[in-house]
Amino acid sequence: MFSNDLGWSSTISDGGNLPIDIFDCAPFTSSFMSCRLFYGDYLRAIPAKIICGGFSANLLAGQLLKFAFAITNPLPMTTGTLSQISLPIFVYSYDPYNFNKINYNTINVGAYVNNANQFSAPNGYFSTATNQLETSNEKLYFANNNARPLLINDAYIIQFSFPLRVNSKVISGCTNFAGTVIYGNAYYHQNLMIVVCLLVTNTLPANPIPSTATFRLTGFYTPWYALNLTERKVFAIASYQSSTDSEYISYFDFFPLLSPRYQGFAANSIFSMTGVLPHNIACQLNDYIFKVQL
Repeated sequence: MFSNDLGWSSTISDGGNLPIDIFDCAPFTSSFMSCRLFYGDYLRAIPAKIICGGFSANLLAGQLLKFAFAITNPLPMTTGTLSQISLPIFVYSYDPYNFNKINYNTINVGAYVNNANQFSAPNGYFSTATNQLETSNEKLYFANNNARPLLINDAYIIQFSFPLRVNSKVISGCTNFAGTVIYGNAYYHQNLMIVVCLLVTNTLPANPIPSTATFRLTGFYTPWYALNLTERKVFAIASYQSSTDSEYISYFDFFPLLSPRYQGFAANSIFSMTGVLPHNIACQLNDYIFKVQL
């Protein structure tokens, strides 16, 4: 059902490195391992494989490793209609010394995969608290655009087109605009350039036609450079785990153009090196030291 390249052919060749993010499982970080994508061949019933290795330490029994990667969903079995189908994913570990495949696990999840019209292009009304580049622990405001209420364990996923500078879980990082209603936790995936807002506290009301910013992310880190138009494009997915379907959102407006970070006034001082280093000779131009303190 999935394409041979899992939707990565334009950016990852057969056997190439697959971006992943390890999250919410300290002490492991995204540098713990690397993963590669190997194409499948549906004509010969050969599945695509994602192989991860190069561990920086031993993964012991009882330890939990969480990691995220992105693939493209398959097309529906019946075009234009909702089809309840099974998406089996097999997970196992491989012992290279004894050539054994062990620790088998099957993820056999029923999900609606459809080609119906669930696409919208609203304004996002994006802004940040400081409107400055290179600002850590920033607040990002925008409009959520879920057509139906998102329930507990549903998720609102925001996909950016520029590198994120955070790879962490922010407790209660997803709230309403004022920060008075906590919806859930924000999972920042740096390499995938997405933020997953998992609802664990309150449901997120439907907002099919947004007219103003209604949502707030905390713990955001603004870019360190001025983004071009392509990098300012933002997408989102309203993921209804409760009903196993989703909505795709392509925001019509863009991530804001931010100003350079303001550091306050600088203290300047200039003094001659004469007397500091005894190297000046007759008719030689003086050397000076310029000191700038932020």
